[in-house]
Amino acid sequence: MPHNVIKESIMKTESRLSLLYFALGIIWILVSDSVLVGIFETRPDDSPLLGTFKGCLYVAVTAGLLYWLLRREFRMREQTEAELNRNRLFAQRVIETAPDAVMVYNADGLQAHYINEQVEAVFGYTPDEVRRLDGTFWEQVIVPADSQRVREYRERLLRDPESSPGEIEYTIRHKSGGLRTVVERTALFHPTPGSQTPALLALVRDITARKRDEEQLTYQANLLQNVNDAVISVDLNYCVTSWNQAAVEIYGYTPEEALGKPLRDLINTEYPDVGRERAMGQIFSEGTWRGETIQQRKDGTCLRALTSSRLLRDRRGEIVGIVTINRDITEQKRLEQEAREKEQLQAELNQALQNRALHSRFMSMVSHEFRTPLTTIQLAAELLKRYFDRLTPEARAERLRQIETEVERLLTMLDDILQVLKTEATRLHFRPEKVDLVAFTRQVVEDMRLAAQETHRLVFTSEEPELQAEVDPTLLRQALSNLLSNAMKYAPAGTDVNIDLKRQGLTVLMAVRDQGIGISEKDQQHLFDAFYRGENVGNIPGTGLGLLIARQALELHGGSIEVQSAPGSGSTFTLLLPLQHH
Repeated sequence: MPHNVIKESIMKTESRLSLLYFALGIIWILVSDSVLVGIFETRPDDSPLLGTFKGCLYVAVTAGLLYWLLRREFRMREQTEAELNRNRLFAQRVIETAPDAVMVYNADGLQAHYINEQVEAVFGYTPDEVRRLDGTFWEQVIVPADSQRVREYRERLLRDPESSPGEIEYTIRHKSGGLRTVVERTALFHPTPGSQTPALLALVRDITARKRDEEQLTYQANLLQNVNDAVISVDLNYCVTSWNQAAVEIYGYTPEEALGKPLRDLINTEYPDVGRERAMGQIFSEGTWRGETIQQRKDGTCLRALTSSRLLRDRRGEIVGIVTINRDITEQKRLEQEAREKEQLQAELNQALQNRALHSRFMSMVSHEFRTPLTTIQLAAELLKRYFDRLTPEARAERLRQIETEVERLLTMLDDILQVLKTEATRLHFRPEKVDLVAFTRQVVEDMRLAAQETHRLVFTSEEPELQAEVDPTLLRQALSNLLSNAMKYAPAGTDVNIDLKRQGLTVLMAVRDQGIGISEKDQQHLFDAFYRGENVGNIPGTGLGLLIARQALELHGGSIEVQSAPGSGSTFTLLLPLQHH
């Protein structure tokens, strides 16, 4: 309470005590005149000394009684003032340490009787600044949208004292310019005893942070109630402390049925990948766990859930429970299973179609490529059998040479087939060793030049005088020989076949370029399929395995084959070979 109010109250009390003592004095005079005077009255027969004694005794009794009354009055005043001082100091300390702005102002709000220091923390203005603003303070700080409502609230308190104390929440503009939300609790009282003009005692508290926290909590609560995942929290005894709407829809338990109950009594959870003990151990050791679980609903049916659990901690960092988010992935898992089954069926169908196409190409290759050399062998053998005696030694040798050539051709085709089968069954051995690719390629070209019998001109160029690499010489020779053989097979006689060797970083590029019939885009999609041959090869012999064998050899080296071709424009096959095998 303000100091001047206390002082005025003390003055009123003193006035009342003075009137009381005055009344007691009048009563004493009347009593002493009617009673004591009769006792101490001097009679004619009394001696002068006795008369004097009676007079002194009357004065002494009167003085003693007056002293006792005055002493009692002074002590009461001292005690009252001491009590009032203690109350004043206590009230002052309470007001000064209170977090609220305490303001006492008259009914019209134009004059402030008291303002504490906390007004600066709430409004941004010091008490002196508030006093200098006089009646314009409230108009300046209360936002226009709330000013009329606050004015009506205070007028209602003045009209109806029984409505005091009251409370109102409104928005102010802080001195710094920002908006803040405050709550004002107002009481109606009279600042001085007997005062006819009431005053308002207002306690104003800044609740901006509280309102922000409340809005955040409301937002989070609404968010939890509207997410599709079940959000469940438990305490350290694994009893449910929160249960959102999604949990109701997924498991079938209402919040009334779930809250406070042990979670394992509601949901039987299995951890198929790690086990319950390991999952819980990870939660308490690492603070979190995520994985798939199998859970049971209220009706006994099971669901697959994607579960994410995390430790809950209080503001001091102490563990207070666990929060778990469960997403029902039962339908997702069913669709995934159906997709896998469909994918497997499609793969089996594709494999069956590929096998059928492979079988068809194989039978076509066998009926054509094997029939021709076998027919040649059969005719040569028949001639030797029937006309051996009539044939000249040169004719006999020619027929034997034909048989040997066709047998070698058949053996070569069988070797190609066996190598493809070995590679697909992962039984082909890869034996890398250090090789100078320049000398290696030059030697392969020389060997193929002899086999070409001058029908084509093989031109080899290299940007490097020497190029060391880790390769399997046998596999690489076969791959390069197949490319050179195809280049000479499908290019017109007399044309050039170019072999270019160069290094590009840690990769060797070995390109074989011809001027042959070329390959269409359609055939390029099946170029490395077993027994596949282009539509424009005509009667040119071949098994359809050479490019497949070359690619398999390069893949074992960690490399690949690229092709650039167009019908009638020749083809370029490039072997990309790493210098070191990993």
